[in-house]
Amino acid sequence: DDGLTYYTLYQDLDNDGYGNPGVVTVDCTIPPFYSINSLDCDDTNPLMHPGILEILDDGIDNNCDGITDELPLGISLAEDSGITIFPNPTTTGITIQLPTHLQLPLAFHLRNAQGLSVLIGRMETHEQYLSLVTYPAGVYTLHFHNGSVVVVVRQ
Repeated sequence: DDGLTYYTLYQDLDNDGYGNPGVVTVDCTIPPFYSINSLDCDDTNPLMHPGILEILDDGIDNNCDGITDELPLGISLAEDSGITIFPNPTTTGITIQLPTHLQLPLAFHLRNAQGLSVLIGRMETHEQYLSLVTYPAGVYTLHFHNGSVVVVVRQ
């Protein structure tokens, strides 16, 4: 072995840093598209691995925990959350302001009156403008999710 360190490697076709437990090799270097862990549940999709936030209502187990679209530990209404959304009503768009105590990133779903998700996105900062010009007039709710709390905003 000449003092070399050997690694058990798992193929990582989607290059998300999480390997496929079904494709294993041993080598003294870590080549591209291989990982030292075997935690990926779908090695064809870089948006599915244990390090990603679960996206509600997409029918996919995004974070590889074996549960599809699981609800987090707590649910609160916007009045308790400190989230500000304005103007309301609007025909063009809204500004979303998050309190600094909310952990980012924060996933969100815009749902129509039938409860269907019409837009899925992520808040990477505490203030973001959301254009609504492509959506028909109606009543919508915003659902925010950071991995531990869901906040529902009805406006």
